Amino acid sequence: MERTLRTIEELRALRPRSARRGLRRIVLALPDDSAALRKAERVINRGLSACGCEMGAVFLAVGMLVMALSAFGGPGPSFPQSLQGWLGVVGVLMGLALVGKVVG
Repeated sequence: MERTLRTIEELRALRPRSARRGLRRIVLALPDDSAALRKAERVINRGLSACGCEMGAVFLAVGMLVMALSAFGGPGPSFPQSLQGWLGVVGVLMGLALVGKVVG
């Protein structure tokens, strides 16, 4: 859904998350039509569409890199030897991706 905002009060009314539910894009139609206003509109719209996927991918990649370095860093490869060990690795990586998504 797209919404056109004509006053600062309408913009302030969008502060609560519940007021932004279903909103995908805004258009600022304020009296001051400057370049700064267009930039603010782009920043707000980018924030509306942010889902945290990029940060989740970064956390996951760093976790995989750290685990790979630790597996190959010792005297011999230290890969998990059981299904339970592999499930633990997958669980840690999923947890890192989730934390990254929440942070993002």
